[in-house]
Amino acid sequence: MGAAAVDGGSESDSEVAAQPGSGHIPGGLAGTPRGHVEGSSDLVASAAYQPEPAAVAAARRFVRETLQSWLAEQAPEGRGIVDDAVLLTSELVTNAVVHAGTPVQVTCKLADGGLEVMVRDSLPASMVPGPVKDENIPAERTSGRGLLLPSALASAWGVTYGRAAKAVWFRMGLPGAREEDSGGHPASRPRASEWVPRLPGGSGYDESLTSAVELALATLTADAACALVPDEDGDLRVRAAAGDDPAGLLAAPPSVLTAPLLVDGRVTGVLVVAGARPGQFAERAAGLLQQLADRLAGPLERARLAEVEMIRRVRAGIAAEANDLLAGPVDQDAILALAGRALVPRLAAWCAVLLAGADGTLQPVYVRHAEDLRSAALSWVVGRACAVAPWGARRAEGGPGAARAWPLAAADLDRAPPGAAELADGGAWCVPLAARGGILGLLAIGGPAVGRLPREVAGLAEDLSLRIALALDGARLAAGQELTSAALRHSLVPPELPRIPGIDLAVAHDLAAGGSEAGGDFCDVFAAGEGQWRFAVGEVSGTQPEAAAMISLARHALRILAREGHGVPAVLGKLNELLVGEGSPGRFLTLVHGEIVTGFPARISLACAGQPVPLLLRAPGDWLSGDDSPAAGASAAESAALPQPVLGVVEGLTFEAQTVCLSPGDLLLCVTDGVTRRRDGNRLLGDDGGLARLLGGCAGLPADVVAAKVHEEARAFGGRPPAAGMTLLAIRAA
Repeated sequence: MGAAAVDGGSESDSEVAAQPGSGHIPGGLAGTPRGHVEGSSDLVASAAYQPEPAAVAAARRFVRETLQSWLAEQAPEGRGIVDDAVLLTSELVTNAVVHAGTPVQVTCKLADGGLEVMVRDSLPASMVPGPVKDENIPAERTSGRGLLLPSALASAWGVTYGRAAKAVWFRMGLPGAREEDSGGHPASRPRASEWVPRLPGGSGYDESLTSAVELALATLTADAACALVPDEDGDLRVRAAAGDDPAGLLAAPPSVLTAPLLVDGRVTGVLVVAGARPGQFAERAAGLLQQLADRLAGPLERARLAEVEMIRRVRAGIAAEANDLLAGPVDQDAILALAGRALVPRLAAWCAVLLAGADGTLQPVYVRHAEDLRSAALSWVVGRACAVAPWGARRAEGGPGAARAWPLAAADLDRAPPGAAELADGGAWCVPLAARGGILGLLAIGGPAVGRLPREVAGLAEDLSLRIALALDGARLAAGQELTSAALRHSLVPPELPRIPGIDLAVAHDLAAGGSEAGGDFCDVFAAGEGQWRFAVGEVSGTQPEAAAMISLARHALRILAREGHGVPAVLGKLNELLVGEGSPGRFLTLVHGEIVTGFPARISLACAGQPVPLLLRAPGDWLSGDDSPAAGASAAESAALPQPVLGVVEGLTFEAQTVCLSPGDLLLCVTDGVTRRRDGNRLLGDDGGLARLLGGCAGLPADVVAAKVHEEARAFGGRPPAAGMTLLAIRAA
């Protein structure tokens, strides 16, 4: 028995759902011109006839002429298929005219390496006639054969029931063409729906169907039985089967009885029994099966509706978790783990994500199976199926988001881990991970790679794939920005401070909260001559690439001017003219620039242009401080320079340098205003000498300890991450 479709109420009363993949037949019976369907490469032709004897001959002629025009290039085997199709059409149209007595529509379709013919009438209450009860059918007899001919000649056939119409279809494979499913029509194999999620406590509907099928098998003393019930899209599928080899027997049964499951006049499924011998069922068997179907229809429908509601809740949970992909982690592994938990096992038994490598090839980066013990086999199969993936990493046929079947053909199964062969045979569906106009990779979900996905499953998979792609793309952007930021940070602060005789140096540097953009702070220490060293602690307004360019310009200018022998004031003057000449609106530079001359004591000449004034902390008992016995930990920090204008705003400025001497243990601290402007409510860290008091508690400590302590205290001030970058340079005489 082939698949059929039940009108679930979403179509009009005059419509009948066609075989999966063939679309819907219009309710009207006007003939449709032969040729291409708009938006498709399939060939489709239709013709309509009145319920009169002449319709049979006219339908035969229509089918023969149509198929001959389509298969003109075929070998003699192809012409044989035309003859078989004409014979089957004659049988189906005769049944429709005799038993339905309504107008008949015949539709031919050539697609996917196969030929389909559908005969539609407008009397769904008229069941398809079964085989005759007499086993000895005379060869010359031309009627009473039911649907034995489709069973014998077609590779698959089935019945479609709607509220106001019924259609019988058959499919025949073309010579040399590979059928998508070697077992006939995808729905012809009796197995439960692969797209019913694993529900808490199992599915009571499956248990009810199994009990109903077993009861029918025993009541009718049949060899096989099955229940055809609507899937999520309304197409009848075998959901439960019983008996000896039900798949083989139901595909081409010598004897078959069917009874619709009717609830409030609506067909909700079909109960089928089959016998291994022609004419196996007695006269009263059909009525007995219908009585059984009538008794079971109500409870089965209630169990189905309960399952539908449970599935709705489960998938609502999937959609809710999918939202976390965009609002959650920016780490690739965390994103994939979150997606896997959303998908498995509620939507599919397993999933996998494959991403494109640098050379464009797809590589599996994540697999998840509902049964942990099968994860190794899944990794093995998916890893070897990449070569035949439906999309390359740089191809987007079908449009982003469209699901596509993926037969998991894998070689060397003799060396595969346990369970790999079963997974490879099962196939999968995959959806491209598309973001910013390109395909990052694929999302694969386990399921039979035949027919088509239920609409809701496809919609969920496509929506989830879009969210995964956006999250992965965001993670890649964040990682790229972090690499850029790290590279820029490397240029803002010396990776290694120079060794200066008699001087200890330490730097602490912090980005603004988020760290996605390197801040405008920078620090540099470099040699300027024999026994002379220059340092600079500065900040450029803004945090955009223009600021980075201005920092690079300032750093290089400082080094060049210093090595040309210009003193600190002259360097600041020339740098100011250079920046003013650049003419960048709203851009300016604040800077502390100084020169260290080693000796005893060490001498530092410095100038402060717009930055917080550097602080000088004398060592306890320092002879230069004039205090022979200060209390431990209570040294006072003092200003070491005078404030002067910022650079890059006003041309023609001149600057002055101040000189300080450092004896052993003395320390000079230079900071950017990100330190002094740390806020706690209405109070700033630099208000009322706050930084000086903080530094005063560091007397006698090494330079690196002082830099770390001040940096830590500044970060802790106010309890929030820094809104601006912070840079500290500690210079201490050893």
